[in-house]
Amino acid sequence: MVTVLVDLLLGLWIVAVAALAFPVIPALALGRPAGRASWWPDALAGVVWTALAVIVLVPLLADLCLLNWATALLVPLAWPIGLWLYRYRGAPAGAFRALCRRSTLQVLMWMGELSTTEDTGDTGNRLDRRWGFTSASSVSTVVARFRQAAVAAVAVALLLWTTDRELRFSSPADYDVLAHTRAMLAGGHWVVDPAASLAAVLSRLAAVDPMQALRFLKPLTAPGAIVAAALQTSSLNAACAWTAVIAAVLLALVAVRRVHRRDGWHVLAACAVAVCSFSAANRAGADDGVGIAGAGGYVEYDAAARQALNIAGDFANRPCVIVAPPEQRVEVGDPRRCIALADFVRRFGDRAGDRRFRFDVPGRDLFVFVERTPLLVQPGAALTPARYSSAAAPYWMPNARAHLERQALELCESYRRSHAAASVYYEDANLRVYHFPALPQLR
Repeated sequence: MVTVLVDLLLGLWIVAVAALAFPVIPALALGRPAGRASWWPDALAGVVWTALAVIVLVPLLADLCLLNWATALLVPLAWPIGLWLYRYRGAPAGAFRALCRRSTLQVLMWMGELSTTEDTGDTGNRLDRRWGFTSASSVSTVVARFRQAAVAAVAVALLLWTTDRELRFSSPADYDVLAHTRAMLAGGHWVVDPAASLAAVLSRLAAVDPMQALRFLKPLTAPGAIVAAALQTSSLNAACAWTAVIAAVLLALVAVRRVHRRDGWHVLAACAVAVCSFSAANRAGADDGVGIAGAGGYVEYDAAARQALNIAGDFANRPCVIVAPPEQRVEVGDPRRCIALADFVRRFGDRAGDRRFRFDVPGRDLFVFVERTPLLVQPGAALTPARYSSAAAPYWMPNARAHLERQALELCESYRRSHAAASVYYEDANLRVYHFPALPQLR
C-alpha cells in the first residue's frame, strides 16, 4: 500500500510539472481570443506547440552536451518566447520594460490592498470588488471553482491509478525509448526520438529518473495509447502519434469556426508532431520487421525494474555490479555496472560451491537477479528484436529462460551455502535478488 501511495504522489508531481510546462504557460502566452469562451483550445494548442519545440530542440541540445536543467526549462518556453518576440518585433525592449512595469505595479497594488484589508478587516468586500463578485455570489463562485479543481484532481489520480500501477514497460520497444532518453541526458548523442525527447525534458524538470518520466508519459497520452493498444502498436511513440492525430482533429473543429486566424496553424503543428512520432515508430517497426513499433507484452517482472532502480539509487556512490537480463542494464543506465546473467552463469557456474572461490568482478557489492518462477513472455513480444541489446531475445524464449534461471538459482544457492557474508537483498514469490559483498581473496 505504501508503494502504491508513493507511486501516486510521484505521478501527481510529474503530471503537475508537465501541466505547468506544456499547457498552462504556453496557453497564457498564447492568450485567449476575444470571441472564445473556453480555454481548452488554447491549452491544447500550447501542448502541441511545446511538444513540437521539444522534439526539434532536444536532439540538438543533447548532441552538443547542453541538455541540463536550465536548458530543459528553456525548451518549453522557447515557443512562448518566440511568440512574444514576434508580437513585439517592432520594439521588443520597450515592450519588455512595459511588461515588467505593469507586473510590478500589479504586485504592489495587490500587496497594498492586502495590507489595507488586514488593517480594516474588510477583506471579503475588497476581494469581492477586486474579482467582480457580489457578496451573494462570492461564496458560491469559490465553492464552484473548488469543486472543479477537486474533480480535476480526482480524475488525474484515477487516470494514474488505472493506467500505470506498474513500473515495467508493456512493450519491448519502450526499452529502446528509455535507452534513447538516457543517451540524450548523457549528452554527445544525436537521437531523433519524440517520446525520448519529451521524457528527457520531464526528467530534468521534475528531477526524476527517466524511467519514471516515461512511465507517467503514457497516462498523459492516454487517448492515443488506447488507439495504439487497439491496433496492437502499444509503444510510446505510437501513443504520442495517435494523441497528436486526435489533437489535430479537435483543433481542426475549432478552426472551422474561424474565431482566430492562428487556429489553422495549430492544426499544422499537431500534424507535424504526429508525423515525427509516426516516423520514429515506423522506423522502429521497420528495424524489427514486425510492423509499426513492434508488439506489446511484458519482458520482466515489475519487482525487477523497481529493485534495479533502488539499487542504482542506494549504491550510487558505492561501486556495485548488477547481474541480470538486458532490461536491467537499460534501467540502471551504466553498462559498466551490469553483467549479463547468461555470461555470469557460464563463467562462474561450476565454481560457486567452493569456499575458497571469490567472484572476480569489479565493485564492492554484487547483486544477482534470479527469477524463482521464470516469466512467460508473450509470443508477440518474444519475436520482437530489441535494439537496446542484441542478447535480449534468448531471455524471452520460455525453455531457454527457464533453463538459465534454474542454473542461476543453483549457482547463487551454492555460493550462499558456502559463504557466510552472502544474503538475500529482496525476495517475493517470483523474484529473488542476492547480495554478495566483496570478500578478500584467500591465499
